[in-house]
Amino acid sequence: MKMVLTQLLSPTILQHLPPAAQAVASKLKEIGCCRVCIVRLLGVRKQRLFIALCSPVSTDAAGIADTVSTAPPSTSVTIATDPSDSTPAPSVSSSGCPACLNLLSHASVSAAVARAHALFSEKPSRGLSSFLVSVRVPVQLALRAHAIGRIVEKVIGPDVTPFANVALRDPKRFDLNDPPKSESASAATAILNDPLDNQPFSVHGHQIEVKEVLKHLLIHHLEQTLNLPFESSSALQLEIGFDHPETDTEYDFMGAIKKCGLNVRKKRKRVREGSLWRKMRDDEHGHIRIEGATWNHIVHAAENLTYEDYEEHGYLPLKAFPSLCAIGELKFLHFSLWLAGRYNKYNRTISNSRMEFKGERLAQESVEELLALHVDKFFGADGHKFSSAGREDVDVLMLGSGRPFYLEIVNPRVLDATPLELKQVQDLVNSENDGKIKVSDLQLVGKHDTKPLKDSAATKRKSYSTLVRLSSGVTMDQLNAISKLKDLELKQQTPIRVQNSRSDMVREKIIHELNVVPEDEGVLEDQERKFSLVRVTLTTSAGTYVKEFMHSDGGRTVPSLKELLVVESASVETLDVLHVFLDWPPRVI
Repeated sequence: MKMVLTQLLSPTILQHLPPAAQAVASKLKEIGCCRVCIVRLLGVRKQRLFIALCSPVSTDAAGIADTVSTAPPSTSVTIATDPSDSTPAPSVSSSGCPACLNLLSHASVSAAVARAHALFSEKPSRGLSSFLVSVRVPVQLALRAHAIGRIVEKVIGPDVTPFANVALRDPKRFDLNDPPKSESASAATAILNDPLDNQPFSVHGHQIEVKEVLKHLLIHHLEQTLNLPFESSSALQLEIGFDHPETDTEYDFMGAIKKCGLNVRKKRKRVREGSLWRKMRDDEHGHIRIEGATWNHIVHAAENLTYEDYEEHGYLPLKAFPSLCAIGELKFLHFSLWLAGRYNKYNRTISNSRMEFKGERLAQESVEELLALHVDKFFGADGHKFSSAGREDVDVLMLGSGRPFYLEIVNPRVLDATPLELKQVQDLVNSENDGKIKVSDLQLVGKHDTKPLKDSAATKRKSYSTLVRLSSGVTMDQLNAISKLKDLELKQQTPIRVQNSRSDMVREKIIHELNVVPEDEGVLEDQERKFSLVRVTLTTSAGTYVKEFMHSDGGRTVPSLKELLVVESASVETLDVLHVFLDWPPRVI
């Protein structure tokens, strides 16, 4: 079972390996590791070598270099066209590889690429120029990697630490729209050149992870199959996750070993149906969420295990499986697009966005839904997220130049919409919703270009016009007096009508301008005409509760129009938003 490294590695690479490398390689071969795993477990990182070793053609180092450097890319590997094809490749032993669970086999890569290509062809996209790949591998591979390190230490001695080291993963915040910088080798590791094929390589003091090698293999073949180049900042991301059900609980034994400190928790997932959440049923795929068993959790816990611990709990010898890992998830995700514009609302039964309470709709239509119905369809999107510069109540009209908004278009298939196409979408929305809403200035913007709308939440002003019915008549002198008020300071406690959705607190707001005029002919009393129906036009600071300023909300808004005019009640009959003082987005001519 001796593995001769000269069959896999060039003389230049061999010169950079520790003296024990040959013995380690032989032991890895003995326990059933595939050729790719033997190389990566020695800490060697060479992308083109991984590609060649994954090929079904078995050859020596010189032959590998010749194949990789001279063969056309399209013929370097045969991609299976049948996604269900799981025939083991010749480079994998009949019992499978215990180190990668056959993920790095030709058959596994071929099946994954074929599945990805089929999905890509099923939902074609417009405007693509590149792609990137995100891979999830079974977390139990971390335990297997550590166990292999202990096997090598046991047989060869403690002076093989580099071959036993399993690298931790850097915790990263995942944001599809803000991808991480392109990965590069550690600054402490020199990038060398192999004169055999003039390709770069590096040798590390730790194992090269299965996930990294698998990404290299998938990228290489997907570039050919999708006819797109790989770019780390691409707008299209392939997410592919692999599972291995036969071994998905093999790390459970560590929970009973106190020194490991592994605390794995299994919780039933919850899923949203409409506005309500429920627990997933046993017959629903992926109904259990596992916590406390990430890659780093497993690596930290396994560091406390000895070779004898593995043996005592029946983990050794490592079991191999001839079957391929299952593809648990496979999807293409496009970076979001942001579509900005303004809307007017001319109907008093339409809400700003979808409104529900305990599963019941509070308004049957919304600006968001009427707009997104056509936008999502045009972009072939999976969905959207709607944001606007404030929101009006259902019974309030949005007049004037309109309210600024943007839609985050989630996973769009059209990435290169032209201004003419957006104008056609805008016209379609307006024609289908005549008398309900009107959309204007529709345009694509960058994510960071939405900042003015977000920043305006606490600074923008708005002007309103409201028709108010007073409980008793007031004189023209009273109306003229309060119309002279400027920058009137209010203290508004959270209104009763929104207490279920807003925290109960007192907010300080300002009425910058106020103008009150009669709206009826009035009644002559004691030789003085008094008016009980008035039109109030006002400009306020952001977030002012205008209705409550009129009727005081039981004294929760101070002062109020009711208090200023000294009447028992002031009820709002209609309210319209006249203008939102935000010069965004730019006008489209």
